[in-house]
Amino acid sequence: MNLRINMSAVTGAGATLASIQPFFFAIAAGQSTGTATLSPSVDINKSFIIQNGSNAYATDPAYVFSSLVLTNSTTITATRILTANLCYSAGIVVEFSKGIVSLQRGTITMPFDGGFPTQTINTSITEVADTAKCIVTMSFRAASHGTPVGGPVVYLTSTTNLRAVRYQQYKYNEINAAYEIIEFE
Repeated sequence: MNLRINMSAVTGAGATLASIQPFFFAIAAGQSTGTATLSPSVDINKSFIIQNGSNAYATDPAYVFSSLVLTNSTTITATRILTANLCYSAGIVVEFSKGIVSLQRGTITMPFDGGFPTQTINTSITEVADTAKCIVTMSFRAASHGTPVGGPVVYLTSTTNLRAVRYQQYKYNEINAAYEIIEFE
């Protein structure tokens, strides 16, 4: 499904939406990645992904969870670890025509550390002017199998630090999270 909603007249806080493009696609059994195509293309410096979920007929999170990355102006790539089952991913790409000061993308790896109940990783980022004018998005995949899995939460603790916290760990669950930090005017 490729649906484009033109929101050029919607403004707020100095930002103007250019488009919102929902996506839904399947990662075939036996494949670790899948892609969705955006049409028309987006400006990757003014666009970000909001993941609306991943699903598969499986109990192991390494089959189900996929991280999403805006690979280029027309492609979203989902990546997962285990590949025996068909997996679905959905979300939206939000594109602004103006109002974005900066957009940072990166990944955080949260290794299994013995099953302690809470794990915190701080990541240095390029300084943003005001954390109150930022949105942080995140998608994650389990890098190894074992259930259940605790997905991370991510948030800014300062203008130069992104924190990822995972509150539960079991078995051999390493987590890879893809994040985006969108700073508005």
